[in-house]
Amino acid sequence: MPKFNATTGRVVIQGSGKSNTLFSYSGGGNQFVTSVASAGEYEIRDVSVEFTKLDTSPTSNQIAVTAQNGTTLRLYNILVRGIQDSPTPKTLNVISSQGGEVALYEGVEIIVEERQPMGGTYLLSANSGGTVSILGNISMNGKCTTAARATNGSLLRTNALPNPIVSGDVIGRRYAVDLNSIINTSGGGSNYFPGTIAGTLATGGQYA
Repeated sequence: MPKFNATTGRVVIQGSGKSNTLFSYSGGGNQFVTSVASAGEYEIRDVSVEFTKLDTSPTSNQIAVTAQNGTTLRLYNILVRGIQDSPTPKTLNVISSQGGEVALYEGVEIIVEERQPMGGTYLLSANSGGTVSILGNISMNGKCTTAARATNGSLLRTNALPNPIVSGDVIGRRYAVDLNSIINTSGGGSNYFPGTIAGTLATGGQYA
């Protein structure tokens, strides 16, 4: 996405519905939709982000949708869908904050098929001091390592009143929190995120 530095205003990308794909990725590179490090605010509405083939030999971790340092990325009614089929041990973060903030509003859907173990596939990931905020009902489906992760001093949180619903069918761990990070479900409990394996805490991670 275009880079800009501003303390007011924002960039808005408005689609005409999830059935119309605005972003499609089929190999090469490691970040597909990125709000690059700046003081900008971005909104993406009513689109699909699809990755049908990741780089089979990535040299770095891969991210489908991310907000970097100093940016805010707001997602409304979007579908992020794809296949992870790389045998190379690198990480795939589907929606991730890399020092910035990602805010998920009503209608965000994630559908991912993990065909290779790779280095880990995370549907939601707060990383590098970033924040992921769930502010509306969302859904998560597919096979992955972990549905929701917070690491490296980051925060993954939900709105308190009303508490959003996270629905779906995930084969994998519900959550993972480590390295002094926090997942706050506002009282949603240990089964708040879908998954077939219980969540984990390590090295100062907290879940509430």
